[in-house]
Amino acid sequence: ETGTPPVRISMHEHHDDPQDVEHAEVEESLSLQDKEKELIRKALTKHRNRRKAAAQELGISERT
Repeated sequence: ETGTPPVRISMHEHHDDPQDVEHAEVEESLSLQDKEKELIRKALTKHRNRRKAAAQELGISERT
């Protein structure tokens, strides 16, 4: 052992303004919602609007 202290790496960015963090989280949430909607639309198109088949492919409830 060399006596060198361990290096710590943070996976989180430093933000000076808490509103920046909140804004980024909202944008990410909306982006995720948009992606989910697009996946559902594509599955419905693929299965000719049969919700049960699309839901089974996506592993979600037919009522989603």
